[in-house]
Amino acid sequence: MGSYFQDNPPTAEELAEWRADLAAAWPYTEDDPEPSYFDWIPDPARSDATIAMELLKASGNWTEEDERIAFDPSKPPPRPFEELEAEHDAFIERLMKDAKPL
Repeated sequence: MGSYFQDNPPTAEELAEWRADLAAAWPYTEDDPEPSYFDWIPDPARSDATIAMELLKASGNWTEEDERIAFDPSKPPPRPFEELEAEHDAFIERLMKDAKPL
């Protein structure tokens, strides 16, 4: 069984979009080394970067430069973590407030 990307290689535009998503998020670190699609990620840019990383790897387009960008410890977070966490907590609170029993 082959890869989806064998018959449907990503376009140059898709690759550029994935790499832009990767560059827009804060870096992965030793204590958060390799994201999983199902990880809790409070920042939408980080979610996009996680998906981009998986797509680049699955399509065989992951490069050393992508690795450097994804794991560059000198790259600062795009927004303070406390702000992201507060936004996430408010989102969960709204969900719980509007939740209805099954």
